[in-house]
Amino acid sequence: MPDAMVDYELEGIVAEAERSFANQNVSMEDMGLTREGIAEKYRDTALKQVKRHLILGKLIEQEKLTLSDEDLENGFKEMADSFNQPVEEIKKFYNQEKDKVEFFKHTLLEKQAIRLIIDNSTVKNVKPEAGKKPETKETDKPE
Repeated sequence: MPDAMVDYELEGIVAEAERSFANQNVSMEDMGLTREGIAEKYRDTALKQVKRHLILGKLIEQEKLTLSDEDLENGFKEMADSFNQPVEEIKKFYNQEKDKVEFFKHTLLEKQAIRLIIDNSTVKNVKPEAGKKPETKETDKPE
């Protein structure tokens, strides 16, 4: 994965942690945390998120998924409901910067892609064969 993409994702994770603490009127320092410490702890999470974004982005492109004005409006309504805020406040926040709106639109497209995967998947329950142990990968074995 490109380091720049992982670093960008990681910066978002750290910024979200700072906002979360600020909303509780607590700083990261008050909790004994640093930006560097959070970045180190969540680097693997950022890497996984970048992989997910790339895969879903490819699926969005491949399936030519689009977002209607109605889909965007419904996305704003869902966001308003989840934060218990008026829809206009949510729109105002996102419309402050074009990047925020584009990110929100892409998030909604990713949700469409995930829904497409779920809707087109079949789950098959398989009973293990009698007397046979499930296979384990080398990484699953205890060290």
